[in-house]
Amino acid sequence: GIQGRQQLVANSSRQVTWTGKLPQTQTYLITVTTDAPETVYFLSVEIPAIVLFDTGKTSTTVNGHIEIFEDTPTQSVDDHVTYLVHASAGQTMDVKLFSADIDALSLGVYGQEDGQSYQRYQVKNSGYYEVLPSTQGYYIKVFSHKQTADFVLEITIN
Repeated sequence: GIQGRQQLVANSSRQVTWTGKLPQTQTYLITVTTDAPETVYFLSVEIPAIVLFDTGKTSTTVNGHIEIFEDTPTQSVDDHVTYLVHASAGQTMDVKLFSADIDALSLGVYGQEDGQSYQRYQVKNSGYYEVLPSTQGYYIKVFSHKQTADFVLEITIN
């Protein structure tokens, strides 16, 4: 963080990825370092869309789109869309994925705080239902398997 001079990842850690919650609202500086000046790299920053529910409602519908481009340096840049929903331990999360291209899509659910995979995206699937184990944010990721697609997510938290 620029204002707080807080370093989230030390250069000496040689870490190539970081996922986490930024500690405060401020400007952040991302520095990429290497020992080899000829190194070719690609930097991707992903900020999930926060899912909000209307007052008094326990469900919402999200319309989404994934555009697959041919000239990206890495597939992971354009093969998914990420949403973030907050829920409490003991609540149920019910997510349903609908699309005319459903065979090209899959759904993943991951814990924001604990980093756990609650449903991996590799298996083609169009839904998720579970009693949530902890109070935290949950990433809902819709993945496309090499195809541009429109989709609808129905998300219910009870």
